Amino acid sequence: MLLKKTGAAGILLMVIASLAVAQNARRDALGGTTVIGDMVDILTNPADVCDYVDAVQVTYDGSVGPAIVVKGIGDLLRVGLWYDDQTVANSRILSDFSSPLSLDPIPHLLLGMDFEAVQLGLDLYWERAIFKSKEEDTRDFDNDGTNSNLTTTHKSTLMNPGFRFGINLPEMMDMDLWIKSSFPGFKSDTLQEISGDSSYTYEKTIKSEFPALDLDAGWEITLPISVHDLYIGFEGGLATFGKTVTSETNLDDTTTGSNHFVADIGAYTGITREIIEHEVLTGIMIAGGIVFDRDAPDEITYTNKKTLDNTLYLLIAGGVEKEWSTLKRLDAIQARCGLLYGVLEQIEHESGDSASNEYKLRVKNTAVRSGLDAYLGMGVTKSVFQFDLQIAPAAILNAFKLVQGTYNSGGNDFVKATVTVDFGGGSYGGASDFSSSTPSYDTSTETSTEAGGTTDTDEGFDF
Repeated sequence: MLLKKTGAAGILLMVIASLAVAQNARRDALGGTTVIGDMVDILTNPADVCDYVDAVQVTYDGSVGPAIVVKGIGDLLRVGLWYDDQTVANSRILSDFSSPLSLDPIPHLLLGMDFEAVQLGLDLYWERAIFKSKEEDTRDFDNDGTNSNLTTTHKSTLMNPGFRFGINLPEMMDMDLWIKSSFPGFKSDTLQEISGDSSYTYEKTIKSEFPALDLDAGWEITLPISVHDLYIGFEGGLATFGKTVTSETNLDDTTTGSNHFVADIGAYTGITREIIEHEVLTGIMIAGGIVFDRDAPDEITYTNKKTLDNTLYLLIAGGVEKEWSTLKRLDAIQARCGLLYGVLEQIEHESGDSASNEYKLRVKNTAVRSGLDAYLGMGVTKSVFQFDLQIAPAAILNAFKLVQGTYNSGGNDFVKATVTVDFGGGSYGGASDFSSSTPSYDTSTETSTEAGGTTDTDEGFDF
């Protein structure tokens, strides 16, 4: 998202998690306005899987992701998978582990149960990375003219098992709740053995000792107000991590690191409206909150200080989607536009003391504004197929020579493309949200004239 440009990008990965979670071409074209529903919402609340019977959605923006597959089993059960090229592990936790490893994005397993009045969803994942190496060295280690063999084996593992659980209560004020919990851990083992003239074994083990936990929870309620839908939601996150313990042969164990604590509290509200007679869908949302980032060593001294960063943020997003369904060969086409604006302010604290000295620092940084980002998009619906593009405005301007230079993003002028195939009619697409029946391919009408003849009137676009 746009705020990743700022110097506080590391914190903002948690701050704007609700908007930064993987999106598709349609949602991005609407400015990331999450109160406008879409199949991609499954990645945030797995209970939304119950709204889809047999559906597939794949997004591509230089790499595949997110990709979602859902299969219904009767009226009750839903099973599926989703994959994205980004992991769900908290980046702040991973950066503290002393490992060159990077987690592999592993497909998530989706399970859902639809009891109509209550919808349940479960997302299970186990992100992991494993590194193994073996090195053999033959030389004179004792300088006695006799060579020995040194064999060094190394294994590092980085695991992030976890789950998301969601509950939707569509008949109880249309309320949704979800929770996510991950349990990341790191371990590294090094074993050295020398054989030949002399023989010994050296072992070194590094593992995360401090209980690492990554927890997020959210709540949303939808209230119908006249012709609008009002959304009110709260989200919160907590991550704790920091220490590692090192064990070496013939040496005492050593513990390094500090107690790291990150928490964010946020709220959002938004409103959407469907103007059915004009086939227009609009939505706007405001999200704001605060992030606390605390890092404290075991022993705070004048030089080994405790730090605390507080970040306040505000995001405003909005989008409009216009659909035309009076067509001949297509069910519908859509045009979209969106805007996104963000501002944040960070307050930094440092403190440390010794027997004779004390240090305190408080810095209120200048507010950082993202600027107003604009997005464009289009979509095409045919039977069970939906194709969407997010288009960069700069690419359009460049095509008409309104800006200089050649615009390029990811090797092409289109930022993101999404294909949805929905046999169940639950996701966006098909007949759209504006009509309960699929639009007719032939929209011609026949009327009688006073002379008894007929006149054909074709009101549809020739698509």
